[in-house]
Amino acid sequence: MVKRIAYVFLAIVLSAILSSCDMSDDVKPRNRDDTKWITADQNIYFSVMYDGNYNTCLGALETTETVYNISLEFDYGSGLIISDYDMLKENNFLVDVNQILLRAECNFDKDKCTVEVTKSFIDSISVGDKITFYLVDELPDWAEEIDKVNRKACRENGETSTAVDTEK
Repeated sequence: MVKRIAYVFLAIVLSAILSSCDMSDDVKPRNRDDTKWITADQNIYFSVMYDGNYNTCLGALETTETVYNISLEFDYGSGLIISDYDMLKENNFLVDVNQILLRAECNFDKDKCTVEVTKSFIDSISVGDKITFYLVDELPDWAEEIDKVNRKACRENGETSTAVDTEK
């Protein structure tokens, strides 16, 4: 009886440990410092940059109507939320449902990340669409310009947050 209880307890502990591990953590884009990712049709890109506190994923999503500046948040596990970065900034980075452009579930590989859209607020992207981001060395011209602006803002944000931390 004691042996059975010990096995059940051990199984519970092992389950808790394994469920608390993010098995894809080493290949998630957000954990790949200073990398650039783009879709095959080159209408969505993002870069991973360090702002002095943590890695941030910023980029752009280009539709026929507009170009959205985006922020990507890779949740624990396989979830992804892509938000309108300009709206986030206007709201002092307090998350609001209206800022979310799409939600997706991800499959991670070393050099690519494939997402399946589970909710979309973009007309040209539908639930069930699969979007694959590829790790690249260079971005197309339209994305490179946006990337320079994002990197500058990220550096400035890091400098500001460091200055605030030292003042405390």
